[in-house]
Amino acid sequence: LHTFTGDLTVTLTNPAATSATLFARRGGAGQNLVDTLFLDACATPIGDGFAPFTGCFGPETPLSDLAPIDGAWLLTMSDFTSPDTGLLEAWTLFFCVP
Repeated sequence: LHTFTGDLTVTLTNPAATSATLFARRGGAGQNLVDTLFLDACATPIGDGFAPFTGCFGPETPLSDLAPIDGAWLLTMSDFTSPDTGLLEAWTLFFCVP
């Protein structure tokens, strides 16, 4: 939950230290990412979405570039402007391997 999503950048980094940007300062003064799914196959790119971001969105950069999957993954959320506040309540990483 965040009061101003336009301040946020969210990245996912794989065990080989390759990163993909899920979300980069979208939504302006809109609030929150709730039940947000980032998937390359989603019909709506995150840049075409509106806050609150709920549902399936294509990430800023493809997740398909993040192989290998074995090891520790890192989710980074950065807020580039104060004094807004936010809270990460939960996140899950699923792998769909053909």
